[in-house]
Amino acid sequence: MTKLNESLIIELNSKQVKYGLLYNENLFSISPAHLRYEEWIPEFRNLHRQNKGAFHSKVAKYMTQSNTSNLRSGKTMTIVKPDWITKVEPRKKRKPVYLNIELDLSTEPIETLTEKVFKFAIVAENNPEEQHHLCIVIADNSFSNRSQFGTGIKRTQNIIKRFKEDKAVMQRIKESSLIVMVHPLSRIEEKIHQNLCKYSWIRS
Repeated sequence: MTKLNESLIIELNSKQVKYGLLYNENLFSISPAHLRYEEWIPEFRNLHRQNKGAFHSKVAKYMTQSNTSNLRSGKTMTIVKPDWITKVEPRKKRKPVYLNIELDLSTEPIETLTEKVFKFAIVAENNPEEQHHLCIVIADNSFSNRSQFGTGIKRTQNIIKRFKEDKAVMQRIKESSLIVMVHPLSRIEEKIHQNLCKYSWIRS
């Protein structure tokens, strides 16, 4: 957040300055507790069809009873909960950009991250007026912690390789227009900035 503050969004081809990022003006930090990614699921709706083959049996644990069911019974599902959210509001009435941040400490299997890709794709599909990025940040030696992390490069390569080998994952990313980034912590700010320059100003 600190590094992105006061950065310029520059169109990559023409090098034209589109707007500047200013914290609390068009760059915001949002707790997942205040921006819940939820979806109302009527009882008659087919969850298997809704998730398009994405780990159907595992989404059930996210179901909670809804208090808004006055017309018919159903449930509210928490689709996914990122570690943190950064919101960018581009000028000129462009789509707001949501950077959904997942910090990977190499303690969970890559398959868990694969499941999260499917869930964030649902969020992106349910909110076509927004542009969603999934930023998987690999902890590396730049992370201030007593644990010793490496460069994060090998872990990054393994995650990307796993995603690319899974045709269902790649298809879901394409269909939902979800932008997925996987980078070590030391490089993530640079990569996010590059993606903002490439995408945030051009898609209305």
